[in-house]
Amino acid sequence: MTGHRLKEDAGPDVRACYQGGFIDGIEMFDAEFFQIAPRETAFMDPRQRVMLETVWTALEDAGWLGETLSGSYTGVYMAAGQGEYVEDNLSAFKAAALSDLMGAPLCVIANRVSYFLGLRGPSLTLDAACAGSLYAVHLAGQALQRREIDAAIVGSVNIMLDPEAAIPLAKAGLLSPDGSCRPLDARANGYVHGEGCGVTVLRRLDDALKNREHIYAVIRGSASGHTGHGLSITSPSTGAYADVFRNALATGSVDPHEVGYIEAHGAALPHMDLMEVHALTSAGILDTRSFPCYIGSHKSNIGNSEVAAGMAGLIRTALILERGMIPPQASFQAPDSRFPVDKNGLAVAQAPVTWLTAGTKRFAAVLSQGLAGANAALVLEEAPRECADHAEPVPNTYGFLLSAKTPHALRTLARRIADALEIIPRESLRNACMTIHHRRTRFACRVVISGADRESLVARLREVASDPGAAMTAGLETDTETIPEDTGPFRLIPLPGYPFERTRHWLEPERKGKISNNRQDNRPAMGPARNSGTSSLSLTPEFLESYLRKTIADVLQLPLEKITVDEHFITLGLNSLLAMDVISRCSSDLQLVLYPRDFLECPSIGHMAALLASRTGGAPAPEIRALDFFGWRVSHAKDAAQFNSISKNRPMIFLLSAPRSGSTLLRVMLAGHSRLFCPPELHLLPYDTLEERARALRDTDLGEGLSSALRTLFPQVDHERPELLESWQKDNLGVREVYKRLQDAAVPKQLVDKSPTYAGAREILERAEALFENPLYIYLVRHPYSVIESFVRTGMDRYLYTRASDPYQTAELVWSVSNRNLAEFLETIPEQRRCRLHYERLVAAPRQTMEALCAFLGIPFEDALLHPYVGERMTRDAQGKVPAVGDPNFLTHSKIMPELGEAWKHVILPRILSVSSYRLAETLGYSLPEARQPSSCDDFEESRL
Repeated sequence: MTGHRLKEDAGPDVRACYQGGFIDGIEMFDAEFFQIAPRETAFMDPRQRVMLETVWTALEDAGWLGETLSGSYTGVYMAAGQGEYVEDNLSAFKAAALSDLMGAPLCVIANRVSYFLGLRGPSLTLDAACAGSLYAVHLAGQALQRREIDAAIVGSVNIMLDPEAAIPLAKAGLLSPDGSCRPLDARANGYVHGEGCGVTVLRRLDDALKNREHIYAVIRGSASGHTGHGLSITSPSTGAYADVFRNALATGSVDPHEVGYIEAHGAALPHMDLMEVHALTSAGILDTRSFPCYIGSHKSNIGNSEVAAGMAGLIRTALILERGMIPPQASFQAPDSRFPVDKNGLAVAQAPVTWLTAGTKRFAAVLSQGLAGANAALVLEEAPRECADHAEPVPNTYGFLLSAKTPHALRTLARRIADALEIIPRESLRNACMTIHHRRTRFACRVVISGADRESLVARLREVASDPGAAMTAGLETDTETIPEDTGPFRLIPLPGYPFERTRHWLEPERKGKISNNRQDNRPAMGPARNSGTSSLSLTPEFLESYLRKTIADVLQLPLEKITVDEHFITLGLNSLLAMDVISRCSSDLQLVLYPRDFLECPSIGHMAALLASRTGGAPAPEIRALDFFGWRVSHAKDAAQFNSISKNRPMIFLLSAPRSGSTLLRVMLAGHSRLFCPPELHLLPYDTLEERARALRDTDLGEGLSSALRTLFPQVDHERPELLESWQKDNLGVREVYKRLQDAAVPKQLVDKSPTYAGAREILERAEALFENPLYIYLVRHPYSVIESFVRTGMDRYLYTRASDPYQTAELVWSVSNRNLAEFLETIPEQRRCRLHYERLVAAPRQTMEALCAFLGIPFEDALLHPYVGERMTRDAQGKVPAVGDPNFLTHSKIMPELGEAWKHVILPRILSVSSYRLAETLGYSLPEARQPSSCDDFEESRL
């Protein structure tokens, strides 16, 4: 009710509007958790905010990691009515920027969820008044049945900003004048308002059972319809309502007499409630019954949440089925005398009723009707009995990793989890620990919880919850060795969700604009001094850092102290639309040109300031030392030191090179050796888990090398079943474990990993040392001219986010950064574990080169190494598939071609190499046609790379 207060002299109609079940704190939101800037948040319809938080909570309750859904065909179906936030803040929205306006449209309630989670399925918001929630469930269920989607997030939200907008409803007698909602009661005299947000997660039953997920209930049937033409658009129809119920029963193959509970619409108006009861009897609900059918409505508890009412009814009914207990109907004394209430008819629970079934399944129904004639119904069945927890072997030690974004949130979460563990059945304790450890997103603040029993786990959680120091150091406490290794199957358990840390985000009166000369004044109340006419040539990196901090703080409406020079723009909440505001201000204030791509290539204020300084002569641009392949930035890499506490895998071989250096040929040559297993590009080393890898590679075909390797190593896996890789991804298998399984399956052969993208960053290369015991490194180099020409000709720049202004500059950047990283990294490796080969010598003298390489690897030379085009050598896998990775030209050759080693001599590039690339080529043993000398333009030219 932000901004609205009931006047003391208000009449009864106005007073009726202020009575109901309302949500506290709708102006509060955890913007930092969802990485949304305060400025953007202030313009967001509060329903978007509430929905984001509720969706995250629902996913955690389901045991679904939000990040693992990215790229999946998960649909988002939301129900919501007309919003009031724009109308309440019309002047602010009229003066808003384009980025601010995304807080207003109804469709964005669903679309923002899809955007945040990276979902590819349908995303829509519908309005069918009180029937909207069940309409959304019905549509989602149909999409699941047609296999258009793999899962669905279905929700609804209702928030009232101006209660007095309902005065016409009060005047029409729809609102209860005494503030009590009494559906199905003889004293019913109208409903009271209710606010709320509810979300359910839907998937096909067989998928849920296979994944051992917690199932609250099964939707057996659903239907929707409209009353058609009648006395008025708001007039209900007994026949139409009965038809929808009958259709829902029919689609679920459920007989009316099998239904034991009905969650009615329950309008709390005598004629509407009577119509609903008549519709139920018309549909045969009372025919041939041997037990009563209980009927109730949640509206007596929380009011009529209108478009969200159906969702509230669905959640309540699912819980009734799960618990086998029908709760008493609140505010109920006696039914209307016209209701067919008897021992085998309709019944209203006035005390908790244990729902006995005598061995049969429980069925229930949920019904809803909208103001303008829309009707919908669901028929539910209790969850399969095999979903219940059973007694399992008790482990010697329980354990899990608990994490949150802040120490305060971690302490709160620890308290909530402790409360939950104290009351769950003892046979569910292991499942609860496994759910927390494997099915919760891992944030920066972490703490390991372990113990021999429930009591010790709870005690440790209480210690974290009560001791600020314990949680403050949690970010360093990530040694999971104390957690028992338990790879057995487990069932997902609903547990308390993330404790959001909400702060106020609302368009305050002063933010809505000031009046100046009878016109709206929308100038920022505070921000950086605007320096029109500043000479860009005098700008230093220090000045630019300060300017960008103040400007971005003003654009995002964040306190200046929240803006650091190293924070990633995405983490701050600076999206592409808000970045255009920064670009405009830089142009106006400093006469400096920024491009949208600059925010990708220079993702922090520190990098951006250095770039701007280099463009004005203030300082040279920072040397690029890492490449951003397929949108996965090296800044995402975890410190290799995290692996210091784990046991290392046994030795393996890495074949390293810059892209387009001929590594596919060398890989296939090595694949001919009887002691080596050389699959196509695995692309494993940069990531911690397979899910992280899947997200990074989802828009590329670079993930196929690992699939090919698995099909070759595990040919016994039925190819008609879900692929083994998909199973490992669902288990969120760690990359170290994936490597270990590949190594084990390849025995007696040694595993060789050839993935050129590893050269993109030192941080990636250093992970090899952390994960493996004394790995060997083969470093393949090739003349920069050949690499650059091949890179441009094959369009390899499509895999990079780190790009220069043209493809040739990008190709040079890739060659120089990759080889510099490899050369510097291998300098730190003992000589006996590294070997450098030149591609040109490999194709000119393959026997001598491979003999020397075999001596380095400690394996005998085999003649098959010289015949890479004989057989298929993992150019096709065990099932005959051709992996779409490696050199696309490899299969066009039939033999090793020595002339390719001389191809660089015939390459003519449109620009000469930079000084640093030239010097690197010399260091690697290559001569170049031009002898470059440094010039005064070199610093600027380097910056353009």
